[in-house]
Amino acid sequence: MIDLLAPGEQVVAVGNYLVSARANLEIVRGCDGAGAMFLVVSAMLAYPANLGRKLAGVLAAAGFMYLLNLLRIAAIYFVVAYYPAWFLPAHTYFAPTLIVLLGCLFFAWWAAWARSDADGQRRVS
Repeated sequence: MIDLLAPGEQVVAVGNYLVSARANLEIVRGCDGAGAMFLVVSAMLAYPANLGRKLAGVLAAAGFMYLLNLLRIAAIYFVVAYYPAWFLPAHTYFAPTLIVLLGCLFFAWWAAWARSDADGQRRVS
């Protein structure tokens, strides 16, 4: 993904490392985005929606959160490569907070969709 965004980086994956001339980033357990994905999926499963909409939401959430995590790892790579002093705050505070916030927004969007009737009309509760 990084090479698609910036072909000049010439990043290669070696085991659980992203390696280039500029950076060497280790991807460790816990950096897979599973925690944020489980948070969103758990909220969907607990939400009062029909099974079909829950299943659609869970599948969409898994894809969305996976893509967000790939973007997070790519962003962290660029931080390590170009602004190494920012690695700790970006990795520890900014990126996780942004992932959870975007997951919450995705859940809110899904919940609004899940509460609508089949004809697209909003139900009044």
